[in-house]
Amino acid sequence: MKSILSGWKLSIAAMLLVSVLAFSVLITSVNARQYIVTFSQTGLDASATGTVVTVNDEAKTYADLPFIKWVERDTIIRYNYEDVVLSSVPGKRYILDNVDGPDSPIKVHDARTVRGRYDTQYYITVSSAHDGPTPSAWVDEGSDFTASVTSPTLDWMCTGFSVDGGAYQSGTSHTFIDVQQPHTIDFAWEMQP
Repeated sequence: MKSILSGWKLSIAAMLLVSVLAFSVLITSVNARQYIVTFSQTGLDASATGTVVTVNDEAKTYADLPFIKWVERDTIIRYNYEDVVLSSVPGKRYILDNVDGPDSPIKVHDARTVRGRYDTQYYITVSSAHDGPTPSAWVDEGSDFTASVTSPTLDWMCTGFSVDGGAYQSGTSHTFIDVQQPHTIDFAWEMQP
């Protein structure tokens, strides 16, 4: 009978020990709190190519965003948003305007969100065989851009210009209003008699 009671006592003691250990593991896991750090963007579309943001040496593209990372308290996270993101559309790109959120590096104490804000730009190509025309340039979406030449030059007279490969029209200047796509402008010349 004593041996049976002793066996029960040992079993109960073992169960209590297992319970205490399990409780300790639970407390430890609760104390090791984790937080969400989210990296996202605004201003890009599906034509964006290449790296948008690098998080702890991991490159993230448009398709990877928003990127959610679970980390423990006091974890250090380093990140960098690209100043320029290219587009699969020729003559289109994105420029980093600003970054909302804590500066890099981040020492995590709570949930954080970091957002890169991008502006769209389009390239306007200015071609002219003579004079010094307005240089070709990247132009912010929605803004205006004026291309012009000075005519006549010493031996040449500007006879007009063509926009986006269209028919030539007279003039030495053209303003693109509310730019929403890439453009080209070509100035034509003829030699003066």
